[in-house]
Amino acid sequence: TEIKGLMNILRRTLNKDLVEFHERGIRLKVVGSRANLPADLLAMIDHAEQLTAPNTKLTLLINFNYDGRTDIVESAKAIARKVQAGLIAPEEITENLLTAHTMTA
Repeated sequence: TEIKGLMNILRRTLNKDLVEFHERGIRLKVVGSRANLPADLLAMIDHAEQLTAPNTKLTLLINFNYDGRTDIVESAKAIARKVQAGLIAPEEITENLLTAHTMTA
């Protein structure tokens, strides 16, 4: 199927190009729902994200089932939990704080 083909493209890319991404300072970040991804691909993604996490020259975002509205809602919930826990005050909530809690941050 088309979806399996896309998954295989990502597998090949991670196998073939991950070292080069890392050497060139590229950070790989996968956002969105990973719920239906195969276990082997999840492991590859986790490894790639951990390996490239410190890189700062470029960030390559890969979106799986990403929905901007869901991202905003989840960001708001995370901030609300911090307010409830007394870690931040409501007055400290800014656009930058909301952005920092998004999957794409």
